[in-house]
Amino acid sequence: MAAAGLAVGLLLPIVVGAAARPATKDGQTGGANFCSVLSARTGTERFVGRLGQMQDNLQARRDQVANRLQAVRGQRDSNLSTLRDQADTKRSQVYANLEQKFAGDAAKQAILAFQQAVEAAVKVRRDAINVALDAFRKGLDDALAARRSAIDAAVTALSNALTAAEKKATDACAAGTDPATVRQQLLADVSAARTQYRDAVQAAQKVGTSVQGLIDARKAAMDKAKADFQAAMDKAKADLKAALAAAQPAPSANTNSANVNQ
Repeated sequence: MAAAGLAVGLLLPIVVGAAARPATKDGQTGGANFCSVLSARTGTERFVGRLGQMQDNLQARRDQVANRLQAVRGQRDSNLSTLRDQADTKRSQVYANLEQKFAGDAAKQAILAFQQAVEAAVKVRRDAINVALDAFRKGLDDALAARRSAIDAAVTALSNALTAAEKKATDACAAGTDPATVRQQLLADVSAARTQYRDAVQAAQKVGTSVQGLIDARKAAMDKAKADFQAAMDKAKADLKAALAAAQPAPSANTNSANVNQ
């Protein structure tokens, strides 16, 4: 149930029911029985009782959303970990191939320096990506929490308004006020409470408004991490090629086969 729909059913048990009574001969509605019907309602039939049930439904939907979000994040983390493990294995094979292809202490030192540069670049990129992902998730969680807080405040205000409206009607009935008048006033009070609640829900910041900004920030961070990584890789490959060329007049090193993109 959407938050804005919480109050829709609150009128049905008594107010709308009374309004639907057939007109009497003098044209008045069947509001004469309103006070007796109002006093006879059980706890779950009262406005606040019904609102409590709807709050339970809202919380159940929130729990479902949280569980789905957690599952999606868990799957993405698992996929990223698998890709990184695969990239680690491929890089290790590249280093081994270089060591088999080039002999001599100078070549070994050049390959070691290349390996250290690549691993440092990989770590920097992974750290940057982790920070970007964590920032996105925290931003999304904060946006969800802010909207939940705003909705909860609106529900509390609605509950207070309905409690006051119902007590006002009950007191008026006890004071002997004409039941039709009591009913009309209760209709007006509940309608005002619903309008206030609807306006508060609509004013609550939509999560989607924040999400696009978070997506843009995450993309910018990842693009920078990718560009920085590529620059570091280009330098590492150029340094290795120059070092191997100086160490021995051997075939040029094939350093382009390393898949180190994760």
